[in-house]
Amino acid sequence: MAQHARIQSTALCAVISFIWISTTLETHTLNQWPRLSSFLILLLSAGLSWIVSYLSPWLPGSNGRFNEKSPLLSDESPPSVPKRPRRYFVPVVVLCIVVRLELFHQVAAKIQCSTPGVESFLCTLIVFYDVFFGRKYEPPTAPWEPEDPWRSLTAELLDWFKGARLLLVGSVLLLNIGTYLAASQKVHSTYVCSPLFDSRALVFLMQLLGLVLDAAIAILLWRILAFTKTTRARLRTISGIQFSAAIFVWFVYLLLRLGHTRILPSGFRGLGWLYVFDIAIDSFAFSVLVISTSLLISEIGPLGPLGIITFTAGFLTSFRSLSWLAEWQGTSKLAAILPLYAILIGFAVFLYTYNMRTVVFIRRVFLLVVLLAVLIGTTAYTLLTNQVYSRHPLDDIIYHSRVEANRWSTRASISNSLRVAVEEYRERNHGRDPPPNFDKWFEFARSRKSPIIDHFQQIGNDILPFWGPNPEAIRQSLQTVLAEEPGIAWVRVAGGKVSHDYEAQDDNRQSLDNLVQMIESFAEHLRDMEIPINLGDGPRVLTPWVDLYRQGGPSTGIDMAFNFRRSETANLTSDGSVSRDTSQGDAAGYNQGDAEAYAVPQAFLTPAVFREMEAQTCPAGSSGRTLRHWNVRDVCFPCASGHSKGQFVVDWDGSLERCGQPDMSRLHGFYLSYKELSPFQSLVPVFSKHKASGFNDIVIPWPDAIEDEPDSNLDFRTRRDRLYWRGELGMGDLTGDEILRGGHKQRLLHLLSNTTSSDEMIMMLPRTAGMPGGTSGVRKTTFSYEKIRTSEANELLPFDVGVSSYASCQGERCAAEAAVAAAEFGTKEAGKDAQEALRHRYVLLLDEALGPPQQVLRTLRSSSVPFLASVFRTWYTERLVPWVHFVPVDVRFQGLHSTLAYFTGLKGRVGGRDEYYEGNRGNAKSIALEGRTWARKALRREDMEVYLFRLLLEWGRVIDADRDTIGFKLEGR
Repeated sequence: MAQHARIQSTALCAVISFIWISTTLETHTLNQWPRLSSFLILLLSAGLSWIVSYLSPWLPGSNGRFNEKSPLLSDESPPSVPKRPRRYFVPVVVLCIVVRLELFHQVAAKIQCSTPGVESFLCTLIVFYDVFFGRKYEPPTAPWEPEDPWRSLTAELLDWFKGARLLLVGSVLLLNIGTYLAASQKVHSTYVCSPLFDSRALVFLMQLLGLVLDAAIAILLWRILAFTKTTRARLRTISGIQFSAAIFVWFVYLLLRLGHTRILPSGFRGLGWLYVFDIAIDSFAFSVLVISTSLLISEIGPLGPLGIITFTAGFLTSFRSLSWLAEWQGTSKLAAILPLYAILIGFAVFLYTYNMRTVVFIRRVFLLVVLLAVLIGTTAYTLLTNQVYSRHPLDDIIYHSRVEANRWSTRASISNSLRVAVEEYRERNHGRDPPPNFDKWFEFARSRKSPIIDHFQQIGNDILPFWGPNPEAIRQSLQTVLAEEPGIAWVRVAGGKVSHDYEAQDDNRQSLDNLVQMIESFAEHLRDMEIPINLGDGPRVLTPWVDLYRQGGPSTGIDMAFNFRRSETANLTSDGSVSRDTSQGDAAGYNQGDAEAYAVPQAFLTPAVFREMEAQTCPAGSSGRTLRHWNVRDVCFPCASGHSKGQFVVDWDGSLERCGQPDMSRLHGFYLSYKELSPFQSLVPVFSKHKASGFNDIVIPWPDAIEDEPDSNLDFRTRRDRLYWRGELGMGDLTGDEILRGGHKQRLLHLLSNTTSSDEMIMMLPRTAGMPGGTSGVRKTTFSYEKIRTSEANELLPFDVGVSSYASCQGERCAAEAAVAAAEFGTKEAGKDAQEALRHRYVLLLDEALGPPQQVLRTLRSSSVPFLASVFRTWYTERLVPWVHFVPVDVRFQGLHSTLAYFTGLKGRVGGRDEYYEGNRGNAKSIALEGRTWARKALRREDMEVYLFRLLLEWGRVIDADRDTIGFKLEGR
């Protein structure tokens, strides 16, 4: 009984450790440097296996070699003794492990082209080996009958399949097929796998080769360990194999890093204890999996443990698919329930044909009852789940958004007198008095007829961190950190006069002149100050969260940051150290840091290092801080569910926060492009036109000339019924492998051009009963999410999206990739003039590589519907309500087709049937007109002045030495 309990405990450890590794592999920091992590895990696991060998008396088989009959198997099961191993098996196993890990890294680097579920057929290969090369099953003969030396292979196979062996093969195949079908139901993201860039066939071949190597490793270990005399010897053999594999993995790692300036990749130190914690936990889990699985393999052969693990993986995957039935990512009911039937039936038959009496302390009969109950329960759940919507979800979303917009507008303009405005300010700012000259600002806002008097949350969020350092430290940082910084212009207010120091004659000069003019209208009420303006395209201040909130708030632990002086010719690693290493580190199978080939400036920030720096700005414990998303093949549903209802964005502010969306670092050009200027990691006051999540820039209204260009003067009805976008792919959009596949522009272009005909997508489609012209005359339309070919969806909808030009590149590789990009994404003629986009009803506004779309305000002021996909905040972001002033688009683009179809309608063959849906152009027109009305009311130049006046009043108080005592107080209070 003690031996039986030990074996069952070992099986339980194997299942738990497998679940842990399989669920955390995609999110841990280890995937940033996979080869280095593989070396460390193998090394630590080897040490743990050696230590556990001293505990062999408490492990199965501690008294010597295992018995021929395992307590897990019934008495009629055959002996699980393989052929004797050869002497060269140990080095062969080590070689197989090293090659298998390298194949894993190569497939992970091209995971968008991989086929999910290939690993499900490991047990099939084990059975195949058992049939042709494993134990030899002699036919029963009488003692006096001589052995037939001419017995054919066919006869031996027929003898082998006698009894339950045919059922064993069938059950394993059914279990593996069910697991494969369950895994294949994953919804693929829009990450690009292009026939011009990649090879699906090669990746699939590597997956198959990896599967064969997995089977070879399991079989060779079985033959090696089964003939090892004691459990201690087995564990030390496993330890030696892991240690040898770790040494060879380290050797491969060093070979791939030849020519790099450091052995450890850049950014490695920045992960700190998080990486150490992940290494320790995963090494322990991997060691438990290896030890327990090896002991089980020695006990009952490889097919039993691997069958249990395959069942566990398939059951969890299938159960997850069933839980999604009511969501947009859910497939059809039949496709969701059939894999579970195959898995449960296959595993039930497998238990009997393999003669397993118990599974993880559960008796076989009782387990079969549980599986039957699960099958009945999931079938009932599947039948009762409603996947049909009686009305389109956007009807309700738009209605509730309009109600929310009315509430927001009322809440933002409560104050009808100075006294009420002061009380509102105190209530919204934790009892703090307004800044000096608040009364002057209030009268200024009233004179400009501003509809926003009380709501300036963006200003509060931007200023809040600067309440931490003392005013002297802030002023000193202007001279020590920003004085000689390139890309910074200075606007100075002194004695009511305003000026700037920018001398070049370009667009920046014109915008700065306009900015000075706006400040002059209220400069007499400002204290003297120097305002550093960021003229670059991207935000600049990226302060780690631990520095801002070291003692629980932004007001502590920041002064020390101002002692840091950034070098202009060096990169910043995520721990604040200076590095000239331009490599991406141990990337998964490919190097993204070839600066010479792209002619990138000598001092630049690589995407990998920037992502690590950006992750440090997230709060401790958040997914953006602790998780590293690398499975770009599949949509990250938890990442999008927080701000979406189905495929549609409902929380625009939430969609802009990256700390809850770790996958975004692989899906937007801002995170995948090279940066010529590294952001400041100290908290310095830089005023920028926009910023992304995690940045501490102070957003300032920026008068851009392009926003003032006129409208096409066409009303909504006469505009073309298309979704229009034209853009260019510049050098920043072509520099690097990741951005060519994961950049938001590139993914959109690939999604809509869709050179891969096998791609599929999920789209909300109508189902109409009673077509126009029918005899009944009754039309009832319901909606449901369905999986269709992407090319079919593109043909149904009026997309007019394309690249007008590809910027010239310096360097052979960049020029070559520009040519490949042109072949993949195509080229469309640009509009005849600047008004071309506004001749269309729907205008798609996409971020540039380092900033938001340039024509948001201009489109809002027109009669077109803005489709906005962005990760940046500007001064007016908080004033816009999604589905009222614009149509929000998740940059994953999973809901783009469904959204456009709601407005434009559908007519044609879709999903194997003819459908007609008129669409809701009334709501589209309402959004266009509401956005135009609001833009002309709340997004004028006068509103920019009101915002800017309020911002500089707040900033003037923060840098005042008496900021804790000064403030505006009503007379007579």
